Amino acid sequence: MMLSRQLSFFKCHAALWVSFGLAWAMLPNADLYGQSSLRSSQTSAQKTYLTLEISSNSGASLGSQQRWVNALQNVGADRVSSRTMPQGAATVDETERGGTRYIKVRGFLENGKLELLGGSYRTSDAAKIRDLLQKFRDDGKETTLSKKLDFGLTGSQLVELAEKLAKPVAESTKGKPFSAVVSAIVGQTGVSFARDSAARAALAGHGEVTQEFKGMSSGTALAAMVKPLGLVLEPGREQGKQVQVHIKQPEVGKKFWPVGRELETAPVMVEPGMFQKMPIKIKNYPLDKVMVAFQQKAKIPFVYDEQVIAAKGIEVSKTLVSISNKNGILMVMINKLLRETQPKRLSGELRLDDAGKTFLWITAK
Repeated sequence: MMLSRQLSFFKCHAALWVSFGLAWAMLPNADLYGQSSLRSSQTSAQKTYLTLEISSNSGASLGSQQRWVNALQNVGADRVSSRTMPQGAATVDETERGGTRYIKVRGFLENGKLELLGGSYRTSDAAKIRDLLQKFRDDGKETTLSKKLDFGLTGSQLVELAEKLAKPVAESTKGKPFSAVVSAIVGQTGVSFARDSAARAALAGHGEVTQEFKGMSSGTALAAMVKPLGLVLEPGREQGKQVQVHIKQPEVGKKFWPVGRELETAPVMVEPGMFQKMPIKIKNYPLDKVMVAFQQKAKIPFVYDEQVIAAKGIEVSKTLVSISNKNGILMVMINKLLRETQPKRLSGELRLDDAGKTFLWITAK
């Protein structure tokens, strides 16, 4: 049920995402971690034959069709033709025979403009028409004409990517070599990943993973892991190619894959276990050890925003906390203890990972 709700979020609200800040630029020599089924409709080995047919009715100005045919000779079509019809229609038909894709693009002339699926053009717009026809060759009708949402992806591409990144991390991560863990998680997603030179150096120079991400969704775990390195995950797709997730330093104004998503309903409805009552008495005990005990009681992952916590100068293991309550609410007590950190206060927020599973995100405002 959670996964269904999460995928519904992508379908209905992908265009409204907040800027999630994980941008990976793909360099020519960037490494590929894996392969993806998110492919364009045409492989490089497949031949495509594209024709462009324009039509107008008998009331069109004398010679207008011929002028358009002449103007369209260099727009990338394998053949350009014209015909006279009572009514015109802009269509794109795709078929495949004998290993060859046949694309027939039809347009009609109206008020001196050529109406095509994808736009309205004048004879001076030959370059724009050429770009449109090339997109039909590279990506096919559906991808070319579908609305592009976040990361320049269509709704179906976003949903498929989310499904792949929702796969749970299969092995324990804490204390394992950082680069090896990243490679293992990437390999299980079935998504193509790339990293630029800065990301490659950062990943290679990092020691061990300091948190346990086993069981969490791959996308959320990777986003949390690379964040302390000053890196982000940014999906994207070049024309005619597969969807790819890039790992690199964030760029201003660029969206990135988030470390989980905000709840859409009241926290107590999503994770009632965090609002159970329990007696507790602690005096001068290290906060990190208290959080381990609370996590075992809550039975959900606790994930620390290591980048922000380090930047704020907070040392969780050196913060000693005390609390005494005969019937305290778990979530309330957790946040009360987190606020005892110095020089800034920590806070805990319930979030959903890519599979719709709850975790506690611990950060500082």
